[in-house]
Amino acid sequence: MLFSFFESSRSALASIFAHRLRSFLTTLGIIIGVASVIAVVSVTQGMSAFIGDTFASLGTNSLTIQSYTPFEDQMKGIRARLTPENLELIERRAEGIASITPILYANRSSQIKYGSQTAFSQIMGTTYAYQDVAQSYTQMGRFLAQSDNLTRRRIAVIGEDVRENLSLPEDPINEYVEIGGEWFKIVGLLDSMGDIMGMSRDDIVLVPYATMVSLQGNQARTDIQIQLSLLKAPKSKT
Repeated sequence: MLFSFFESSRSALASIFAHRLRSFLTTLGIIIGVASVIAVVSVTQGMSAFIGDTFASLGTNSLTIQSYTPFEDQMKGIRARLTPENLELIERRAEGIASITPILYANRSSQIKYGSQTAFSQIMGTTYAYQDVAQSYTQMGRFLAQSDNLTRRRIAVIGEDVRENLSLPEDPINEYVEIGGEWFKIVGLLDSMGDIMGMSRDDIVLVPYATMVSLQGNQARTDIQIQLSLLKAPKSKT
């Protein structure tokens, strides 16, 4: 049996040596095929992990509700809207909500000024609950407080990109910026959140919700977004 094994091995090596080019091409094809499969699997797993981590940073238990109008209705001048009454209805009837907040975007201009510097940012009115819903906290200063919303204070919490775009000091607290023709005092600088799908989450300006409503003239047909976080279900005992 041992002789048969050595003879088979000798014949195989002799055949490979006699057909060197064919053997080389066959081997190369196998190597390329295996390498391609490994590369595809690695890229797929890497993209899956990247997307998972990206959306996990948004909060796995967060939810954003916004109005939707079909194109046919838009052509007819019909537009769906979410109102503060919808927010109150959700607060009263929905169960399992940890935090909930309205979001009202600036509809006139997203322009913000500091001295001679001007930048365009995502400016929105919200409440103190936004930090828990969006997992967005301050690295400097403070966040919006409930009293700010009740008294319609002209204050703002800004993201790191806004600070850089306006050439604000590293500590921008107590500096004043102009939004919609009104002066706002900066009270907080948000932690850097990075980008998601190529869009910066640090190019943001937060002002009290009631202040944003007053800037827009208490429009009766205001369209808001509602953002909330859900209570995490308790882990079942096994």
